[in-house]
Amino acid sequence: MWWQEINSLEGKTTKPPTENHLIDGEWMTKPKMVEALNKYFASVGGVRAGVQSTCANFPDSLMPTSYGEVKTMLRKLNTRKATHSEDLPSWVSKECADDLCVPITNIVNEMLASQHYPNLYKHAQITPLQKTSNPKSTSEYRPIALLHHIGKISEQIILNRLKSAIESKLNSNQFAYRQNHSTTDALLKLFHHWCSALDNRDTSHISVAMIDMSKAFDRMDPNILIDKLRSLDVKDALINLIDSFLTNRTCRVKMDNSISDPLPWFPARH
Repeated sequence: MWWQEINSLEGKTTKPPTENHLIDGEWMTKPKMVEALNKYFASVGGVRAGVQSTCANFPDSLMPTSYGEVKTMLRKLNTRKATHSEDLPSWVSKECADDLCVPITNIVNEMLASQHYPNLYKHAQITPLQKTSNPKSTSEYRPIALLHHIGKISEQIILNRLKSAIESKLNSNQFAYRQNHSTTDALLKLFHHWCSALDNRDTSHISVAMIDMSKAFDRMDPNILIDKLRSLDVKDALINLIDSFLTNRTCRVKMDNSISDPLPWFPARH
C-alpha cells in the first residue's frame, strides 16, 4: 500500500502481520483460517433439504427488461462498494453505461426467457469482518459477501417483477422490506393498539412478546419459500427463476492472498 511505502521512506517500521491466529482454541495459519471461516459461514443455516431446480420453459413468460431500465441501474452503481475480485470494476460499468447496457440487457433477457439464473452470479466471495477487537472464534466474524454487480442488477430486476406480483397480497401488518413502510410505521401501529387497549376500563395490563430469531434469513428453508410463492399465485416462470437463483450457490472466503475452497451456501440477503 502507498502508506507503507511512505513509512518505509521515512524509516518507520510496521508491525509484521501475525502468521498464526487463535481460532476456536486452535492456532491456525491464514490458509487454514479461511477454510475454517468458510466452513462456519456455510453451515450457519444448518443442513438443508436439497433444492432441486425445475427450471424449464413454460407457456407463461416474464416481461423482458429494457435498455433504459438497465442503463438507469448501471448509472446508480455505488462505486465505493467492493465487488467480487473476478468482477469488472463497478466504476467501469457506471462510466460505460451507455454502451454496456445493450449486452447486459441481452444477458438479463435471456435469463428471464430461459428462467435460469446464471451460475457465474451464484458464487460469492466472502470478506470476514471482525465483530470484536480480538476475535478468537469463527462466530466472532461477520461475513460480507461480494457478488458480481451485474448479478445484483439481475436480482433487482427479478425483485421488481416479484414485487408487482405479490405486493397487493402481503399482510398489512408486514412492514419490513416494503416500499413506503418502516419500523416507525410498525411502532406507531403498536402504540395505537396499546393506547386503545388501555383506554378500555376492562383492560388491566398489556402483554407483549418480542422474538429476535438468530440468523433468521440464514435458516430460511428455500422449499417453504417456493411453496409460499405458489400460495400467492405467483406465475410458474417467476417461481422457476427464483428456484434457479436458490440452487447451487457457493461461497469462499478470501483474506489477503489466501482463498478457501468453495462450499455450498445459502446466503442471507443484504
